[in-house]
Amino acid sequence: MASIRMRAVSKRYGKTESLAVDRVDLDIAEGEFVVLLGPSGCGKTTTLRLVAGLERVSGGELSFDDHLMTDVPPEGRNVGMVFQNYALDPHMTVFRNLAFGMQARRTAKAEIGRRVWSGLTRAGSARRALSTRRAQLTEAT
Repeated sequence: MASIRMRAVSKRYGKTESLAVDRVDLDIAEGEFVVLLGPSGCGKTTTLRLVAGLERVSGGELSFDDHLMTDVPPEGRNVGMVFQNYALDPHMTVFRNLAFGMQARRTAKAEIGRRVWSGLTRAGSARRALSTRRAQLTEAT
């Protein structure tokens, strides 16, 4: 694992230079559990794609452990991400879906529980996540 630092990171698309991510400054400590929240179209997925190297940074700097990663291709980053909606297993609870990646990396069970619960509590969704399945999310909101 590594710390992640974003300094004035921006992403522009197309000939019109449409701004998708606007000068994001973000520090994520090694091992820290982070949740990006916001309305549809605000740049959450684009920000994650920039970190993973699936999109090129248009401006600013992206570093892992103080190593500049802005121009490093995805295969050189050791980053995984869970995509929106349909990547979630409809038969598992929200909690189990969030824990899935850490289970695949063989993170200790107690650590998985602590990190997922912490993120869900901060997002105000902890109680619902234990019993709600992906298929119920649209109905429940």
